[in-house]
Amino acid sequence: MPLPAPAIRSPAATTWRKNLNLSETNGTLRQFREKFAAGEIFRSASEICDVYLVPRGESWTSNATAAAFWNNHLNTPDNLREKPYTNLYARLTTKSNTFTVHVRAQALQKVPGTPADQWVEGRDKVVAEERISTVVERYLDADSGLPDFATDANALLSDYYRMRVLSNKRFSP
Repeated sequence: MPLPAPAIRSPAATTWRKNLNLSETNGTLRQFREKFAAGEIFRSASEICDVYLVPRGESWTSNATAAAFWNNHLNTPDNLREKPYTNLYARLTTKSNTFTVHVRAQALQKVPGTPADQWVEGRDKVVAEERISTVVERYLDADSGLPDFATDANALLSDYYRMRVLSNKRFSP
């Protein structure tokens, strides 16, 4: 007796993309609720990569449930597991937190007899010049007691940013 033909699933009938379970009790947003309830915040956009994106039809109770999910989906390559995060990361902030500032400063000397409000090329002199490159970081001062931005309509996140110099480099003229 011949063996029955294997069932062939049509690629069109297969669901390749899943919507997220956004439930606060057993879905993706539960992780946000737990983080905020513990007094934590997202200090950088990259921390979104620590949040498991729970597919609809699945539930999240701990990191172990996420590991079990991926153990059942071993045929999913790493680049496809990470793709949702690459799409999210760029959309989480439009502001950079690290800036390189290039400065070129000159000390000028006016020659007597030339207008005080004008530079006269060839007569007035550049007596000193300095070129500097500085890396400045803007950071969120979470220790200053951040308000609940969801309930305080007048609170501005920009009031809690601080600046620090990470490095200076002088160049010879």
